[in-house]
Amino acid sequence: MRVAALMPIIVSSLVASGATAQEEDRSRAATPIAVADWGPKVQQDYPSLALRNGEQGTVTMRITIDVTGRVSACEVTTSSGSTSLDAAGCRAMMIHARFNPALDKNGNPIASTSTQSIRYLLPEGAKPMHFAPPSPIDESEWRNKVFDEAFVTDIEATETGSALFLLTIDEQGAPVGCGMLWPSGDADLDRRTCGRLLAQARFLPARLKDGDTIPGSYSVAYPSLEAVKASSQN
Repeated sequence: MRVAALMPIIVSSLVASGATAQEEDRSRAATPIAVADWGPKVQQDYPSLALRNGEQGTVTMRITIDVTGRVSACEVTTSSGSTSLDAAGCRAMMIHARFNPALDKNGNPIASTSTQSIRYLLPEGAKPMHFAPPSPIDESEWRNKVFDEAFVTDIEATETGSALFLLTIDEQGAPVGCGMLWPSGDADLDRRTCGRLLAQARFLPARLKDGDTIPGSYSVAYPSLEAVKASSQN
């Protein structure tokens, strides 16, 4: 089921070269690495709000690629018409995209800019479905129990210092599954924390417009979603 199409349009900015005819100019633009690996992750990151509202379109972004080949900054230059799709496009590029960095005339990696477009297409036959997502009950209370002093000590010892968990919520509002959207780097810590989230977190279930409850999902970030995004750029 195709929900998004990645269409790279690379327009890299390189430092001007003053090479003479006798010098070998080794400058080059940034180029994507293994799009087959990270492209599907971008495609799968179709925001649930856009799916519910039946939104699709193409978002064009100006991205900055640092000397390591990671996307360090992203700015929407042409909106898809959907704020959630625009945000998802930049988020996906900063988390998943990988490049060979641009090189200067001496072959040294340099930061560069590139234009990238992502075309989001709804699954064939999809229609807008308005519903209320799961709503946490006393979230600050159960977060304090899960992310206690022992957890803080352990996660501060990891390379990232942050984590993003995804809970699956059943029709009664109980968390029945837990996975990692952004691991801390300590697999055992992530497993233990998932277990504690499943035991402690409570929700009102997702509801359709007619009031029927349905399964849903809810992301839990530590210490915050902004911190997770920042960690993903390092």
